[in-house]
Amino acid sequence: MNSMIRKSLPQVGRAAFRQQNAKMSGGLPHALYNNVWKKSNVSYLTYIVVGCVVVEAVYGSVTNYIWDTYNYGKLYHQIDWSKFKSEDEDDE
Repeated sequence: MNSMIRKSLPQVGRAAFRQQNAKMSGGLPHALYNNVWKKSNVSYLTYIVVGCVVVEAVYGSVTNYIWDTYNYGKLYHQIDWSKFKSEDEDDE
């Protein structure tokens, strides 16, 4: 009887390990779903708002970089205004 309990104990441990491993195998989306989205509506909305702000910051930075690179020398803040200043202007 004692040997039978000893043999079945590792099997119970293995089954529990498999069950725990199956729960954790979902990866990041599964962890977000359980820990953030299902937790409360406030945390879900906060996650959405912060995600939108981060995506907008990255998208805006990349878009501005591409625009400035493509239009280098043609934008208002890049013009050398000293070339257009005339000597005979009245400064009053």
